[in-house]
Amino acid sequence: MKTTERAPGPWKYHMTYTAGEPQGFAVSAGALNLCQLMTGDNDAEEEADARLIAAAPDLLAALEGLLGCTELNLDGMDGDTRYLIENARAVIAKAKGAA
Repeated sequence: MKTTERAPGPWKYHMTYTAGEPQGFAVSAGALNLCQLMTGDNDAEEEADARLIAAAPDLLAALEGLLGCTELNLDGMDGDTRYLIENARAVIAKAKGAA
């Protein structure tokens, strides 16, 4: 499967307005608008979703950094820890379009 580069960070979220009224949240990378979350019945939930989307590049970098540690040795880890690490690798692949 072909992978595509993502918009460079940092990604930020902000409230959007129409005629002075809050309408939702947008996530952007510089001047590029990445997505719009419209306000529904739960403004707090939409804001939490926008925060999570905006944090995605940092979360990906943190996971890649953690899994790139030279000290990471699966042989000495219990099954639960190995499962979590393999799951993190699968999530990275999914985020990069390889899964």
